Amino acid sequence: GWRGLSVYEPTVVDGIEINLPISAIKNHVPSVYDMIRGTDAEVLLSKPIINGSAILNQKLTSWHELFDATGTNIDASRYGLDESIDGIVFSRFTMGESSFREGIKTEIEETATVDLDTRYSFTTIQSADNANLHIIGYAIIDTLDGLDIAGVTPTNTGIEPATGDFPAIIVYGMAGMAAIGGIVFFIVSGRQLKREEGRG
Repeated sequence: GWRGLSVYEPTVVDGIEINLPISAIKNHVPSVYDMIRGTDAEVLLSKPIINGSAILNQKLTSWHELFDATGTNIDASRYGLDESIDGIVFSRFTMGESSFREGIKTEIEETATVDLDTRYSFTTIQSADNANLHIIGYAIIDTLDGLDIAGVTPTNTGIEPATGDFPAIIVYGMAGMAAIGGIVFFIVSGRQLKREEGRG
């Protein structure tokens, strides 16, 4: 899939192979390559760097979503908004932070050892996966035949951006809790004051 772009073959850019770590050893220190050839270290260092399979494994339905209507803001041009996105809305998706909801994302560290005149260790560290998806228009994530898809329309079909407004029930609930807390405070304070006056 386009989200899990992976390349498992040597990838040469300007004459330099950039995808397989073993290539650098083979080309620049062939004596070292001869010593680790056929060992676990060669297998480890032959794993591709361009590997986005973990991004594909996390369903788009669990990504964080942000609706960005900056381009439609009447005052946006005042703050230097690029004319190319004037009147355009974006749907932005991100894999999110490492959590139980999205899945724990950690660095992947692998080690292989080679016994020569002494034991040598080769360690590779792969950073935790992270990805963002920006779609022009109003996008809704769905699944079709087991594949993640994004339905996109140029006009709003029911998507409501977050406004930051609290529902009235939450506001009244908080006010009620504050009132109860105040009453309890005055009752406890009054009893404490009477005790002190009785002692005096």
